[in-house]
Amino acid sequence: MLTREQLTTWLEAHGYTRSPRRPNAYIKTAADVNGKPETYRYYFGKRTLRREVRLASRWLRLRSGYYAALGFDEAGKLTGMTH
Repeated sequence: MLTREQLTTWLEAHGYTRSPRRPNAYIKTAADVNGKPETYRYYFGKRTLRREVRLASRWLRLRSGYYAALGFDEAGKLTGMTH
């Protein structure tokens, strides 16, 4: 089980910044396979963490997981999130 502080530290270490509009969200813009910029965010809910991508008019959930199920593997990657 990970704490919110541990997740926040991990997100900041991977280039995510706190969203100025939503204090529960961390965002990052990166290029997709075609070189177009895409915006990703991790959103902290009451019991879950969601990974989302920005579409034209809304956020699309890619993965989510309960805080109790989240962890890090030996390579430092986030585990426990499902589709």
